[in-house]
Amino acid sequence: MDQVIDAQVNAKANGKTTGAAVTVRRLKRKYPDLSNAEIARKAGCSPANACRVLQRFMSAGQDSQVVEEYRQAEAQAIDAKRMKILESIDDAKIAKSSAYQLTGMFALLFDKSQLIRGNATSIEVHYLLDAVEVIREMRDSNR
Repeated sequence: MDQVIDAQVNAKANGKTTGAAVTVRRLKRKYPDLSNAEIARKAGCSPANACRVLQRFMSAGQDSQVVEEYRQAEAQAIDAKRMKILESIDDAKIAKSSAYQLTGMFALLFDKSQLIRGNATSIEVHYLLDAVEVIREMRDSNR
């Protein structure tokens, strides 16, 4: 713990952030029953700092349970948007958009949903090439 505090003192002296806010928020999510003083001690910051961080974190009526419920549903929400994007790709949009734009949006949303779930985020190149080929076939069939 002394090393954490020393690192934070050095960071402050050099005008850098200490990372204590991230630790405070993580501790609050993981241990919602801990007091602000206990969280501050574990995070290596002052109780006043922990209190400020938690007030911002919990602002707008967001308590830790609401935040956790959102985090659990976030990947599903991204998947739903990704599905809507895929379903919305019609012949007119294909004609107006590049294959790069369409596959890029799909890949970005896929990557984010995987990341949130803790799964591998690398996308096999052949999936993207398959998507490009399908788009090309659809575009060619409209000509």
